[in-house]
Amino acid sequence: MVLLRFVNFVTTGVRELIKVPRDRIAALDGLRAAAILLVLAAHSGMFFYEVGGAESALAQLPFVRGGWVGVDLFFVLSGFLIGRQLWSELDRTGSLRIGRFLVKRGLRIWPLYFTVLATAWALGIPRTGAGEQAWPELVFLSNYLGEYLLQGSWSLATEEQFYLVMPILLWLATRVTRDPRMLRAGLLALFLLAPAIRAWTAISAGKLGVFDQDFEIYRLYVPFHTHFDALVAGVFLARLDFRARMRWPWLPLGLALFTAPLLRWLEPLLFKYTGLALVFGAATWHCLARPRGGLARCLAWKGFHLIAKLSFGMYLTHRLLLERLRAPIRDQVGQLPPEAGFALIFALALAGSLLLAAAGFVLVERPCLRLRDRRLRDLAPRRKRSEARPAARGLAA
Repeated sequence: MVLLRFVNFVTTGVRELIKVPRDRIAALDGLRAAAILLVLAAHSGMFFYEVGGAESALAQLPFVRGGWVGVDLFFVLSGFLIGRQLWSELDRTGSLRIGRFLVKRGLRIWPLYFTVLATAWALGIPRTGAGEQAWPELVFLSNYLGEYLLQGSWSLATEEQFYLVMPILLWLATRVTRDPRMLRAGLLALFLLAPAIRAWTAISAGKLGVFDQDFEIYRLYVPFHTHFDALVAGVFLARLDFRARMRWPWLPLGLALFTAPLLRWLEPLLFKYTGLALVFGAATWHCLARPRGGLARCLAWKGFHLIAKLSFGMYLTHRLLLERLRAPIRDQVGQLPPEAGFALIFALALAGSLLLAAAGFVLVERPCLRLRDRRLRDLAPRRKRSEARPAARGLAA
């Protein structure tokens, strides 16, 4: 009986995993899939050289060497997602329940994150980063205090910090004005604040115009307060009305593709991430404005939906999988041609993280999400009744 119930539990989860919902924004699935594939390519290239791989043409491809930009694409999409939730609640209720929002987002992130973190610790995965303490990852501060068991934990910490800051800023802004144009202007000012903070950080450290990789990574790229451009861009996009027909739908993307290289040429240390936010934000804008356009159709392949749905689990597990298999991979890479060695690592990262993420979805994410949704539905009517009582008493008086 228990075995049958478990089999039914797993098969139901698998069916839900592969089911493509009708209301999905197909192009955004494609963009999310592109983001995780870029990150996998970048980390596969890094790992290839770590295990002694020789020079490889595949590992030198632009989307491998520059695959780190996938994180900024993730940031734009995450900003758009939470922006839609926040704007929707504001429009519907006129207020924000920040605690409810944080719990809702937390129960989406925390169960799988802490499961993978505990598994990595139990398996003895080697620590990386600036220190030996694990507690920063437990409280989402690894973007300031170093990376440890999970190589990508800094970006999750950045998102968690943004989930806390953005609702508070938006709530404060709505206490001042409800004019949509003023709110959008405020978001644009917040977007421009990031390069300004980077400029102040670089100038105060005497690093403006100086190449220092450690400074760029640990003082500009990883900290939340210097790298939130793309997240704000996503929140800004969530406030736009894409139902209205755009006269020049390619204009935002064209301007971004022109502006981003110009900014990088002017001062790469300050504007690199701002340029990425512009390009990925404009690409998202274009896909939302033209859901039947050429770019959106290319990104609408149903296979991207599965990769997008599992992208969070893949992001958490792919590097841990490679670390666990480091010794046998090193032996194989030493016997294979460089291109085959890199292809082997990328294939292992892709296929292995897909399988692990699918298991994580069925066994961890789906049950927790169902519990979260059920609890939030149960709490909603009680809140409405409690809000109605004072009004009734006031009318009776």
